[in-house]
Amino acid sequence: MVFLSQPRRTPRLYWLVPPGGNMKPDLSRIAGSGAGVAVQESDAQALSPMPLPCLKLDRGLTCARIEGARDGSRRLLQCSLPSDVAACRGETTAPIAVMLDIVLGETTEDAWAETERLIEEGLPARTAASALVGTAQDVAHRIENYRALGVTDIVLSAPPERAPYEAVQRTLLPLLGRMRDTLPEPAFLTGSAAPAGLTAGAPLPN
Repeated sequence: MVFLSQPRRTPRLYWLVPPGGNMKPDLSRIAGSGAGVAVQESDAQALSPMPLPCLKLDRGLTCARIEGARDGSRRLLQCSLPSDVAACRGETTAPIAVMLDIVLGETTEDAWAETERLIEEGLPARTAASALVGTAQDVAHRIENYRALGVTDIVLSAPPERAPYEAVQRTLLPLLGRMRDTLPEPAFLTGSAAPAGLTAGAPLPN
């Protein structure tokens, strides 16, 4: 099994596995996506031995732990814009992971049209407002905003029935790989203000 490596300076991507039930079908799809898997602690034993990089989540989804890492604890923020991450930097010295929905499209317009459809069917406004929406290039730039704030891990929470596993592997991860060598190390320190002009998430369409 071959995994696309994620550079240290780019947040590692994990797919959220829904709690409970039969998780094996989800894992078979995630295994070819080039990303890791995020799973609640209570379900982790059912997946042992884990064939993928694993981020274990607590029941309240407020913290996470990288399996096998000496210093793997993370503060987990859900549906958080870069401005929310910046505010949190003054409250914790732990590395930060964020959980975000993702909607990829061939064009920005297609991705937003799909997001609008999901909103009409019940996608919460906060989830939609913080989601990574657009083309692979759009999403890569959004991820760069989080990287600039020192975010180390991103949990992609799109449910399995619409999660763009193949598109992430085919378009997004290679783009992040090409970007990594041109990016400086994050210089964003605890308690600092957000850099001027930092995008605070794409607005919802009218």
